[in-house]
Amino acid sequence: PVRPIMVCNDGPTMAIARYITPLLWSIFDRATNCIRFSNGVIDVVHAIERYAQNGHLKPSALFVTLNMDNLTTIFSHEQTIAALKSLLSDQLKDQMIQGITVDTMIELVYIVLQNQFCVSNNKLYQQFKGGASGLPLTMLLAYINMFYGQHR
Repeated sequence: PVRPIMVCNDGPTMAIARYITPLLWSIFDRATNCIRFSNGVIDVVHAIERYAQNGHLKPSALFVTLNMDNLTTIFSHEQTIAALKSLLSDQLKDQMIQGITVDTMIELVYIVLQNQFCVSNNKLYQQFKGGASGLPLTMLLAYINMFYGQHR
């Protein structure tokens, strides 16, 4: 089925999102030991080959893909901010991220989340749950919400 989505490529908060996203990804990656693949299938194939070469791949291994509809559009901003606070307080003992305080980082994320608007049929709408599809911060916040929101 065709569903409308909100895509943000050049909104007023994009510069903030582009700046803070890599900083937050590095903290999340360190906290979760997750492996992200930037080249898609190519990186996945290489990772599986290394896994097999190290003797970890067994004949009984199962491969699964998941498609979570609406993952980036249903998370509560308040719950996500709480999960982000937990992540940052757990991982940053000095409460700083490259010269930015945790409180400032939280406020920057909040500004981005609270300033997602779109126009449809000459009406202005605010997105009050989730994030815009083109926003680089959206998927990270969904992951933080799933990981830290579930483990609090």
